[in-house]
Parts: sequence; C-alpha cells; structure tokens
Amino acid sequence: MLLNSVSPTTWLVIPAVGALVYFFIPFLISKNPRAPGPFLARFTNLWQAFKYHEGHFEKINVDLHRKHGNIIRLGPSYYSLNDVEATKTIYGLGTKFMKGQWYESSAVPDPEIMEVNMFPMRDIKKHADARRRYASLYAMSSLVGYEPYINNCIAIFSDKLRDHAKERKRLDLSAWFQLYAFDVIGEITFSKRFGFLETGKDIGGIMHSIGAALDIMHVAGLFKLLILIQPYLGNFSKDNTFSKFVSDQLEAAKKRQGSLDAEDRTAPDFLSKLLSMPEQAKKKDSDSVISTMALQNVFAGSDTTSISLTGVYFQIVTRPEVLAKLRAEVDAAYAAGELSDPPTYAESLKLPYLQAVIKEGLRLHPATGLPLWRQVPEGGATLCGTYFPAGTNVGVNSWVMHHNPSVYGDDADEFRAERWIDSPKDKLRTMNDMFMTFGLGSRTCIGKNISLLEISKLIPHMVRRFDINLDNAEAKCGRLPSRTAWFVKQKDFHVTIKERSDF
Repeated sequence: MLLNSVSPTTWLVIPAVGALVYFFIPFLISKNPRAPGPFLARFTNLWQAFKYHEGHFEKINVDLHRKHGNIIRLGPSYYSLNDVEATKTIYGLGTKFMKGQWYESSAVPDPEIMEVNMFPMRDIKKHADARRRYASLYAMSSLVGYEPYINNCIAIFSDKLRDHAKERKRLDLSAWFQLYAFDVIGEITFSKRFGFLETGKDIGGIMHSIGAALDIMHVAGLFKLLILIQPYLGNFSKDNTFSKFVSDQLEAAKKRQGSLDAEDRTAPDFLSKLLSMPEQAKKKDSDSVISTMALQNVFAGSDTTSISLTGVYFQIVTRPEVLAKLRAEVDAAYAAGELSDPPTYAESLKLPYLQAVIKEGLRLHPATGLPLWRQVPEGGATLCGTYFPAGTNVGVNSWVMHHNPSVYGDDADEFRAERWIDSPKDKLRTMNDMFMTFGLGSRTCIGKNISLLEISKLIPHMVRRFDINLDNAEAKCGRLPSRTAWFVKQKDFHVTIKERSDF
C-alpha cells in the first residue's frame, strides 16, 4: 500500500537525485584540477569508455588538444597531456610515476604469472627486477641470431606475393603483414611457425582471440569493477589452439635441451634460451610462467609489428618519390655487394634513407592509440604548470605527441622522412626523446628490437623485388581505414603486385 501511494514523479526524482549525488558531489569535493575537455568527462569515465569503444580515440585525442591546449580532462581523474617537459617527468628514467589502474585489465590473477607478466606490472621495482632478469633474451645481440628464422618467413611471404602477382590477384597487404608477423614470432619463440603464411588464414582463430581480448581490456581498464570480473569475460591465454601449440613446443624445447646433438643448438630459439638460463636467474620457472613469457612475445610482437609494417609500407606505396628514392638506395647497395637478399639487420642499418622512412612511418602511425596512463606519486606533481594530486591518472598519447608541431615542426602532420636526416642536432635530439612508438624510459617495450628486426629486413626485400600498387580508392585519400582497441589496427590495404624484372 505504501509503495502504491508513491507518485510517478517521485519515482523519477529518486534516481535523478541518486545520480546527482553519485556523479556531481564527488566532482564538487574533488581536489583534481579543473581543465578543459568534454563536459561529461568531469563526472564519469563513461564518456571516455564510449569514445574508446567507438574505435577512433587517437583522432579524438589529437583534435581535443588542438582545440584546448596541453591539458585535457578525459575523466574525473584522467588527464591527457601534450608537453615535452611533462613527458620527460612522467616517463623518464628514474620516474616515480607507476603505471595506472588501466593496465590491471590485462593482468592474470595468478601471483606466479604476475612475476613475469611485465605489461600490466605496476610496481616500478618489481618491473625493474623482471626486466633485468630477462633483458638478455631481447637484446639485439641475441636477436640477430634469430635472423635465419626471419629469413625463412620472408622466403614464404615472398613466394605468396609472387603467386598473387602471377595470378593477377589483389590482396590485403595489412592482413598478410599480420600473417608474416605471427609466423616470425612463432619461429623466433618456438623454432616453429604457426602456419599462417602457408594457409593464408587465421589458424584456430588466434588472431581473432587477441582482438576480442583487446576489445574488452581497453575499456574495462577504466572501471575497477570491470577489472575484477574481466578474467571471466574472456582470456586469450586460455585459447585452446594457442595453449596446445605452446604446450607442445615447450615439451619439444625441453627435449632439445636434453639432446647431445650440437646441431640442435646452433640457432637456439627464445624458448630454448629461456630454459637455458641459470637457475638463480629463472628461479626454476614453472611451465605456466614459461608459457606466459611465450604468450607475451605473441601478444605484443604480432599486432605491433604488422601495424608498423602496414603504416610504413602504406607511405611507400602512396608516395612515388619516396619509393623511387628508397629503391635507388636499396638497388645501389645491392649492386655494390653491400646488401644480401634478404638483407641482414646490420646491412639495413647502413641505409640511412631506409631507416628514416621506417622511423617516419612509425611516427605517423604508432601502434598504440591511447594515452600511456601513469599514476601521480605521493606528494603530487606539477605538470604543465598545473598541480595534480597523488593518485591522479596522467598520460601522453603517442599520436598526440607525434603530431606536436613544437617537436616535429609545422609539417608534423606530413610524411617527410628527411626530417630524421637533415634536422639540426638539438632538434633531432628532442624528436628522438619524444618518439613514443615503443614507449619511453624504463617501460619501453621489451620486444622493440624484435619488431625493428622484422621491419628492417622485410621492407628493403619487398622494395627491391616487387612493384606494389594501391587498389583502394578510399585509402588513396591519405589513410587506411582502421579501428582502435589499444592498437590502431589498419585494414583493407588492397594492392596489386608485379614482380620486378629489372632488379
């Protein structure tokens, strides 16, 4: 009877008052600084979550800074920054800014695994210890030993391009770059390809599983409740196809470790090197921990490399003058006996225009499209002349910084590889300091060298052997279609291919 006596208006007022208390009161009492940005973002992370889900946040982030300046409020305690000195403070060596809550959405609720799962590891000291323990596995001096594995994949990739050329069939180069990147990671990590290149398909839906996991994680990280339940929403590491593959290769690696056949050890893969580490370094890692290390390679090294390859090669294909200059450099080096086929990494580093093209392509299309969130340490911090209390989330988006004209010039939106060659030393130093494609400081992607190795070997090989022409009217406008779910992943890089007869 009492409920029946409540008027319909009252039923509307009660939730409205509740929403007011939940969203508006915390805003009024918050010590977080006032800053320009979307109105709704002052009260809730829902605006940011919705924009993340739309899939083009990197564009939104760049536009907001161009409209409002160096500080943008994206949530009640989330601030995007665009400033050189603030970037150095947040990400520089010795920083006290730990990773923010957002990264917890990619954590696995297993203490043993979290000891080696470096991406979501927030504690600065624990991360430094883990990175120190395994850094030798990712050092360039170790990775050059993997070049024969990459050469195997380049040969298969080249055969597939040749087949499409003979059949005069167009192909989606962005998709094939991903197949290549996956199989290279398989070779490097396990001495065995997944088989993506041979089949031209996403075997077992592994690539789809990664995409589905990222769709959940990149939004869930904004909300503590979703972080807690995220492991039950989807977990790529539990993918049956991938789990069986890793399990089988781990057993094979253990058998190789016990073999006396020296030939088994001539070019040890990542897994074999991990198993060979001194006991005090690997702390008798369990199979689950070793599998996690392998998983990190696949998760971090496949999409990032394929996105980077697509970003760089799109610039080459759509700019005839860039292709002509790059091809002249590659052909001249080959004619002089200074370039193998495929080239070694050391040889590719001696081609200045190639390296400039790669770096400029990575600048204009970095793989990640969200701010790299960090938590303000105890005592607070003053950034861009504004005080931020402890616990506030601050971050810089690589897309924002890479389009900053004070760093990269008034032509920051344009592709100009020469900026990495002809800029004054002090300008070049700032450009390099703010180059965020692989992160910055102590949290720089540990797999950076793997990606650069793959890119630097494949691109000159393709430039020398194939004429590749864009076959996508929409992309001819200057950018491939893409969707952002942490990674800014392109699609529909449709091309036609001819094998060069004059190389």
